[in-house]
This record gives sequence, C-alpha cells and structure tokens, in this order.
Amino acid sequence: MGKIMKSSLLSSLEALAQAGVDKPDAIITGTMYGCLEYSERLLEQMKEEGETMLKPTYFMQSTHNTIGSNIAIKTHCHGYNVTYTQGTASLSWALRDAEMLLKEGKAKTVLVGCHDESTPLLNSLLKRDGAEELPSIHAIAMVLSCGE
Repeated sequence: MGKIMKSSLLSSLEALAQAGVDKPDAIITGTMYGCLEYSERLLEQMKEEGETMLKPTYFMQSTHNTIGSNIAIKTHCHGYNVTYTQGTASLSWALRDAEMLLKEGKAKTVLVGCHDESTPLLNSLLKRDGAEELPSIHAIAMVLSCGE
C-alpha cells in the first residue's frame, strides 16, 4: 500500500473515530493528482517493458478513485462514493456534494477527505515551471452530519 493510501486511510479512520461513526453513509474524496507514486511506477514500467505484461497492481493503485474505494472497503461502506479531481478546487467540490447529500436527506453522515501526494519528479517539474513544491503527503478527513 502506497503512502497516500496509508495516510488517507489513517486520517479517515481517525475522523470517523472522533465523530463516533463506524460506517459513514457516503464517502467523498477530493484529490489534485491522485496516486502519483503508482502512476509513475506504471508509466516507468510501460517505458521499460512496453505495453504487454504490465503489473495490474500498478494500474489499480494509480487511479484516483482507489483512495475512496480503499476507505469504503475498510469501513464496509456500500453507499455513495465519489472522487473529485478538480485541482485545487477538489475539496470545495467534495464539500458541496456532501452538503447536498445531507440537505436532501440522502445521507446522515458523510466522510469527506482531501488527499494528495507529491513525488520528486512532480516537484522537479513544478520547480522548473516556477511553482512551489508540494509536501510529500497531505491528508485531511472530516465527518459531516445532518445534526440528528
């Protein structure tokens, strides 16, 4: 399990424990770049070995929605689960979606998280473009409820 998977799961389980919730009704995740570590591994393997006989684990662990899926598996949440990948606005979109679910009565508890990782390659590209480097890991999670 990569570092973003571990940190997203840990922060989510901590948020749920603090809220006294075993299983949320919904999981909404925001991420800018998703699972970069495994995306880079997949691309590196494609570069070195071509497109045949690729390790399926690298692909499965590289998709953005893997984060929310991992949390759902651990919490046994079979409800609404979506991932927003709108760059720096990902968390805002996740919160808006959670608010709508709660207001419409479609969920009573929603786990909302914002999880990202950076890699040396990403930071070198950002630095080359004059942008600020990102921390190696960023994971926050919160439980929103309708207050009942």
